[in-house]
Amino acid sequence: MDINFFDPKYLTETARDDSSFGLSDDNRMAFTTNDPSLIIAEVSNPANVLVQFVPVDHNIIVKDTLGQDVSMCDAMIYTPDKSPKKDIHFIELKDQMANWRQKAISQLESTIQIFSQNHVLEDFRYRVATAANKAHPQFNFSTKEDCQAFRKRNKFRLNICSQIDIKQ
Repeated sequence: MDINFFDPKYLTETARDDSSFGLSDDNRMAFTTNDPSLIIAEVSNPANVLVQFVPVDHNIIVKDTLGQDVSMCDAMIYTPDKSPKKDIHFIELKDQMANWRQKAISQLESTIQIFSQNHVLEDFRYRVATAANKAHPQFNFSTKEDCQAFRKRNKFRLNICSQIDIKQ
């Protein structure tokens, strides 16, 4: 099954170049917001690079061999105007205290796997997967080994934090 993650039919909002904005999820679909009470993760874009936000979960629908929906991450942000290499971020948003990290990583990995079957990863110079959690924004343990293993498996950097940094 061919899936174009960049198909305009998946866009729910226009590209933006704000220096900062938030991401949230209402359990139906992820969205951008400037309402501090709704923000799960913050996007930092100090150079005001044009970025495109795309909700993935409940928007880009992929079925497994049994006809069940594949569990995907909540959102994707990419830089549509950068040439020749674009930047891409996959983001999983959580708001729970316990047992969230492995589920978030699994959702990111399934999305990246489907994406890499349909797009050339080398077309993107900066590839990042972020697991963000509003209920647990601070992390008191090292994730270095998890992040290194994730990068080796998926060719994406894994960040477990509540900030997505857009590079210039």
